Amino acid sequence: MKPITIAKNVWNHASELQDKIDQGIINQNSVLYHYFGILTMFGAVQAAHYSNDQEWLNEVNDMLSKYPYEFETSKFYFKYNFSNYRVGGLAKAWSAMKGYFDDDHKEQVRKYAEETLAAPKSSDGILCMPHCPERELIWIDIAYAVTPFMLYAGIMLKEDRYIDFAIDQTIKLYDVFIDNSNGLLHQGRGFMGDLTTISEDYWGRGNGWGYIALTELVRYLPKDHKRYSEVLERYVSLSNALIKYQDFRGLWRQIINEPLAWEESSGTALFLYGFGVGMRLGILDKKVYMPVFEKGLIGLMQFCVGDDFSVDRCCHGCLCPGGSHGMAGKVESYLVDVRPVLDDGHAFGPVILAMLEAHRNGIDNLIWK
Repeated sequence: MKPITIAKNVWNHASELQDKIDQGIINQNSVLYHYFGILTMFGAVQAAHYSNDQEWLNEVNDMLSKYPYEFETSKFYFKYNFSNYRVGGLAKAWSAMKGYFDDDHKEQVRKYAEETLAAPKSSDGILCMPHCPERELIWIDIAYAVTPFMLYAGIMLKEDRYIDFAIDQTIKLYDVFIDNSNGLLHQGRGFMGDLTTISEDYWGRGNGWGYIALTELVRYLPKDHKRYSEVLERYVSLSNALIKYQDFRGLWRQIINEPLAWEESSGTALFLYGFGVGMRLGILDKKVYMPVFEKGLIGLMQFCVGDDFSVDRCCHGCLCPGGSHGMAGKVESYLVDVRPVLDDGHAFGPVILAMLEAHRNGIDNLIWK
């Protein structure tokens, strides 16, 4: 099956699941109307754009056009940590950057970009948990939450302040959380009882959150940008670290460097997306990365994507788990407190993104059991 067809079928499955939730047919939390649903729409709007599927494109953009106003009063409205989610986050900003929204929607993006600039920050200048800024809680997920949105907003609105902010946040987060002994990222700081202690994990999707921010920066920053080399160095370094930990089935694990950890789909798919972009841009050597990329795609299809295009082996929401029993941020908590889930809301967007990059890298057919 064509990777882009797989991407659309995963989108259709997520949409049908959301319809059943809306109708009360199944009792499950929303899979689209939350921050992880915005990632699903980000994957879908790009996949529709690059496959010239106008019907699909209209469907996703129609949903994005409802942000922020229609969802503010919806029963599915969630209180977000970062205000840009309210306008549709990186999905809305990317689509607007590509010219799919009018000036009113672009000004909405500007409004939330300005709010992001003014949001609470830690003493070292990193956006922190807005509900308790005095605790200065930071986590690598912020890179996904903020960087692509501010980058696209800056490109679209010709606001260098937004682009500079995107770069600054990602580099600061990377430098706080990188472990130079293995090149992998930790997730959180401050969740373990003081402002300085960093979690012990090398969480799969957490590394994916950091990687997607770096990926979008190398994708869109001009090579002559004053900070491009800083971004490129970190992107290549994390890429080279990640490929060492792909397992024999083509997947990456919940704790990346733990060989007995369970395999996890969302981190795996985010890594594949980043590899695909890097190969297309000529940054990553295809001789090295294409075998890893193809093995990962097949692993996703064989072990994570069902014949109904459901997605399994996904870690649900996970922020320095273990706090309820004094084990916050410990490796054991990421492995025992958090278990893989079928059709979790975090699952769909990464898979769509991985299949999009398979399509854009010229892979025409994926065969799986």
